[in-house]
Amino acid sequence: LPTTISLRSASMRARERAEKMSWKDRCALYYFGIELLQKSAMIFMTSRAMDETRLSGWGLVFCHWSIAAFVYACRPWRVVALAFGKLRVNDCLNKSEFVAAIMQGCIPCLALIFPVQRDENGVVKENLTYDAMTAVLTMLVSALLLLRLFVFVAERFATKRRKLRIVHDPIGCMQNVHDELLNLAKRGAVVK
Repeated sequence: LPTTISLRSASMRARERAEKMSWKDRCALYYFGIELLQKSAMIFMTSRAMDETRLSGWGLVFCHWSIAAFVYACRPWRVVALAFGKLRVNDCLNKSEFVAAIMQGCIPCLALIFPVQRDENGVVKENLTYDAMTAVLTMLVSALLLLRLFVFVAERFATKRRKLRIVHDPIGCMQNVHDELLNLAKRGAVVK
């Protein structure tokens, strides 16, 4: 056989590259599989088998906070920096996912720390603690929804670019590439 022909397949070469990756990069690569396992644990913690046990609530808190720890350690989402006026947030998607998981873990944690009190008929007693916890939990859930909505909408607008339609309009496409490279050069950006 000639020496120029490689005896290794593409999958063998890919496995060799994957072996050189750090553990964080490997975990980030399989993020959706790991998150699926964590979400399955959450479903189990809220099932009838775990209902009415202390493990159910604290297990749910553990699942959410383990997702937060995983996102903090591995940074599975692509790095996107969003700027809001003079405020610049680097790695916005990973940070928002981390904060969201912490907040999601706080909700059952607070519910377990301040349980609902019931009278002898099983009716919930409304008192100052009940009202305060309802307000805090409502604010947490609202903040969580607004955080995710704001970040994902801002990310969509931040990455909105002119489309490169090289098949339909090759001259216009090359002009767009030329304009983008010229803008990068004017800003002094380093292109890798």
